[in-house]
Amino acid sequence: MKRAENMHLRTLINIMQFNQEERKIVRLFDEINSYKPCNEQEDRDRKAMLSYMESQANVLSRQNEIAHFTASAWVMNRGCGIEYTAN
Repeated sequence: MKRAENMHLRTLINIMQFNQEERKIVRLFDEINSYKPCNEQEDRDRKAMLSYMESQANVLSRQNEIAHFTASAWVMNRGCGIEYTAN
């Protein structure tokens, strides 16, 4: 079974056992994993983010010395037919 599928199973079965930070990571992983890319570059970027999340700890924290995820809004390509605005 692929790691992405394992992560999804963790979401369904064990999410209540996770602390708040872990729940955020699982939700972000699931969102990125389920995203349908519009082109090859978006697909490569999506795969790179998923790979990074699988191989690193603290992906939402500045304590991660390599990089971390942060956003105040998700900006989507209108060409994909998706538009999302976050406050």
